[in-house]
Amino acid sequence: MTWPISRICVRNSSRRVGSTYHWFKSCTEASASASLSKPLSCAKARLVRTWWPSRVDRYAPIWSRSKRLSVAGWVAISQRRCTRRLASAVTMQDHSQFLAQPEKIIMRTYRYHLVNVFVESDSATFGGNPLCVFENAHGMTDVEMQALAAQFNLSETTFVLPRPDLPPHVRIFTPAFEMPFAGHPTVGTAFVVNAIRLPGCTGNSLTLHMKAGDIPVTLEAGGWTLTANAHTSRGSGISRTDTAEMLGVAEADLAQEARYIDNGSEQLVIPVNSVEALARVKPSAALLSKFVRNKLERYLAYVVARVPADGAAAGTPDRFQVRFFFPKDGDMMAEDPGTGSACACLGGYLLDAGEPAPSQFTVTQGEFINRLNVLRLSLTADKRVRVGGRVLALGGGEIHLP
Repeated sequence: MTWPISRICVRNSSRRVGSTYHWFKSCTEASASASLSKPLSCAKARLVRTWWPSRVDRYAPIWSRSKRLSVAGWVAISQRRCTRRLASAVTMQDHSQFLAQPEKIIMRTYRYHLVNVFVESDSATFGGNPLCVFENAHGMTDVEMQALAAQFNLSETTFVLPRPDLPPHVRIFTPAFEMPFAGHPTVGTAFVVNAIRLPGCTGNSLTLHMKAGDIPVTLEAGGWTLTANAHTSRGSGISRTDTAEMLGVAEADLAQEARYIDNGSEQLVIPVNSVEALARVKPSAALLSKFVRNKLERYLAYVVARVPADGAAAGTPDRFQVRFFFPKDGDMMAEDPGTGSACACLGGYLLDAGEPAPSQFTVTQGEFINRLNVLRLSLTADKRVRVGGRVLALGGGEIHLP
């Protein structure tokens, strides 16, 4: 059956919206009548009413007069439907840019590992000092490294930069700045690069290159042990009265004089007479910032108490219980659970004080903040200082950067 043009226009597809619209704009009832042999029958009018009831109701006078839908009514209904389709097509074209798929962004992926360093045992899941290690940070900027250290918000985060035929370069960041050397990041990073079998870091000994120089690390007695750089030292220039006041203890609680020791990260080592005196320490941020300044212009305090060996066990060496304080949020002092570089500074302090070598000590830290750390401190026959401990792997993941 051949349909008249007006009927074809009513049932046209969206592909013909434009041409149909222009035909209706020029269409008159006379020209439309010429295209139709007769007005629509009542049956077809009912079909139109079913499709567009609101439109047909608008032309009720035409309907009621003849019981048939005239050509003018048919054309008017078709024009309105076609105009609506055209407007919809134009709207879709105007917003097509928002419907397009976004351009795919290529992301950089970096793997990281979470470990606890200086744990008491392999079952001390929440002991030790936490560390995040990025196993291959090539392609990261300094700004991104600093931002990721702040994101993880641990005391330190390390970024390993493997180098062919050379020890991997390791960069250490706190949430606020980069450090040339730190103890627990060195020990924890050695554990990670050995575990992932980074080229040049397999076996029981390896070397990590840091801003403070090359640091040898070896696997001994189930833990990793670093050999610190040769140390330098200087007097603190702080009187005993001021030292006691800034720690919040009595002057009688102090032992030997405080000294700055530097083997890559300078610390102020302050001995006290007993563990009871150590427990009473409540440092004043205002007074520490007034009297203490290391080479990085930071005010830190490493307070140590020597605990005599139990006489029941012959040959048992003395141990040390220590606390390390550092500034946080401007006017507050925070306590670190385990500080390997400061422990190495304690070794330098002991050598300066005439401690016999070789010697070995157990150093515990973190008891007062419920985060026990156990460190091994060794003084070698050639006057070198070694610090080590156990490392426990917790997990890992990936970071995606644009």
